[in-house]
Amino acid sequence: MRSTGARATEGEPWKASEVTIDDGAVTPFKDGEIDEPAYRALIDWQISSGAHGLVPVGTTGESPTLSIKEHTRAVDSASTKRAAGFP
Repeated sequence: MRSTGARATEGEPWKASEVTIDDGAVTPFKDGEIDEPAYRALIDWQISSGAHGLVPVGTTGESPTLSIKEHTRAVDSASTKRAAGFP
């Protein structure tokens, strides 16, 4: 979570009006490959749940186990959502 500079009410930090949430998630695999339909569904769920940004391949430790091609595909899938109007 990152703040855009808004101040929260004392004792109620969750009430800051301009807080954004950048969400990372596990990259799903099936049969040793990125499960792209499941990954896209997860991205859709993150967006519909209120995430303001995505952190593909950045938080759950799978990055060192992916090939450059897999890493690029995961980032491209998230980037496609951004190009479609996601913030």
